[in-house]
Amino acid sequence: DFWIIPGFLALIWGQLFWALHPTWIHGQYYDYGWIVAPIAAWFFWRRWANPDEIAKASRPGLSGKGVGIVLVIGFLVLLFAALTFSRTLERFDPIWRVPLIFHAGVVFLSTHLVLWWSRGWRVSLAYFPLLLFAMTAVPWPANVENQIIGEMTDRLLTLSAPISRMIGIPVEMSGSALIANGQVIKIDEGCSGIRSFQSLIMAGLFVGEFMMLRTWHRALLLSLAMVFGFATNTLRATILTWIFFNEGEATFDQFHDGVGFFAFGLAAAMLLATGHWLDRMATLPPYEDDEESVAAPDSASPGSA
Repeated sequence: DFWIIPGFLALIWGQLFWALHPTWIHGQYYDYGWIVAPIAAWFFWRRWANPDEIAKASRPGLSGKGVGIVLVIGFLVLLFAALTFSRTLERFDPIWRVPLIFHAGVVFLSTHLVLWWSRGWRVSLAYFPLLLFAMTAVPWPANVENQIIGEMTDRLLTLSAPISRMIGIPVEMSGSALIANGQVIKIDEGCSGIRSFQSLIMAGLFVGEFMMLRTWHRALLLSLAMVFGFATNTLRATILTWIFFNEGEATFDQFHDGVGFFAFGLAAAMLLATGHWLDRMATLPPYEDDEESVAAPDSASPGSA
């Protein structure tokens, strides 16, 4: 099954990514999905072709337990029915999130079942971070996304306003807007950082899988991705406020996207540096007590012989 399993998974994931590509084209925050698909495929093949990964299996998997052909056929029939149902709904509206999320859930669960059946539960579990990375290309539920946008916008402006005053900009908050000298500074939902926030979650999962970090290191990196994202977007909002106040709206519009790319690049670089540090810490030799490894030359008394 060395080629059969990857071929089957490529088929169902390829269909999912094809269903998602209208969201990557027309969605406001998910165009990074174009790079998630090929990187996820490479990550999978790197693990699958690694003999050590196969040797980790806790058992030969359900395929080695004599699982009947009836169960396999039943699984394929249910999978075909679920995929047909989701694809039918997706044809009505290619960017409707409910069937896309259902489709992704079916593929995610089916992948773990196939890996469990072929390689055992430990190998299936080892692929979990990789599959989470692939799932970052799937749009979030709209109500969750809108709630996060609102929370991030409010908190970002609440922090950015006093920082702006500290650097000499007489700015005040009015609802979800910043006002300086009677002018509304356009730090709106688009500047809340939700796009870079989602992209940085993807980046955190990417660095963890690329460097094959330990589980708790990956969890730490994912948490730091959110912290770095909020910090750099607060910096972004403050810089844009300074530009708007000192240089005017035309210059603000000119530098708006560039400052956003700078903020994302800075956060991504911080993530990469943190991942490199965690990887280095994991490969350092354990500490050895000098008193145990080096004998003192005067430890014995002259009359001890």
